[in-house]
Amino acid sequence: MTDSQSWRSQAEHLIGVLDLKGGVAVHGIAGNRGQYAPVRHLYRNNQPADGDPLALLDWYRRFQLRRFYIADIDALQHGVNQQDVIARLLAHSEGTDEWVIDAGVRENCMQTQTTWMRETTTRCPRVHWIIASESARSEDLIRQVAEQVDASSLVLGLDFRSGQFVGPETGCESWLRAADRVGVSCGLVLDVAAVGTAAGPQTIDHCSRMSECYPDWRWTSGGGCRDLADVALVLGSGCDGCLIASALLPS
Repeated sequence: MTDSQSWRSQAEHLIGVLDLKGGVAVHGIAGNRGQYAPVRHLYRNNQPADGDPLALLDWYRRFQLRRFYIADIDALQHGVNQQDVIARLLAHSEGTDEWVIDAGVRENCMQTQTTWMRETTTRCPRVHWIIASESARSEDLIRQVAEQVDASSLVLGLDFRSGQFVGPETGCESWLRAADRVGVSCGLVLDVAAVGTAAGPQTIDHCSRMSECYPDWRWTSGGGCRDLADVALVLGSGCDGCLIASALLPS
């Protein structure tokens, strides 16, 4: 098989990453969000379209991907949600596409965000929303969001940087238990220091432990994956999905 054919053979497990910053699709590297630059060498309608989120979506579809992860970098940096560009992406959803969106939901603007989340899910039911540990002051954020948004559409974000949990001071295990209590049963494990570095996945031990403790949950991870061997490591750690970006981006 050619490289593209090899990637297509694992398409059901691959989740294309769309990092959005100021309405532009950017390439995340090691969590240094101030330095994220537009994804290059993209085309749409036969015209150069560097940084165009729809062009990146089209590119991922070449590999038959049907699962996508959107990270709203503006919101994660305490800015305004990029609702318009996210809506444009969801409007191009096809068939059985699945979407996971990190909209930086947090306590001080939760009501506005959850209203938008509910309205979006009504229009596009195959959307799931991340409650990211990095955005939370306390684990009570999980309960507050679950009171406003159906728990079946929520994904618990477990964020790490160089192996250290980034989130409420109560820690990773308490964060997990709080989500389990309200009926959340999906988790995304991500070490932002590995993103875009081609250093290989750095979350394998975390995923193995979490999937063993919570075997009924659906787990996703990624970051730093270079090839299908790295994808196999992520899947072998108990995950059914692997985030992918750098390894598939045009060069």
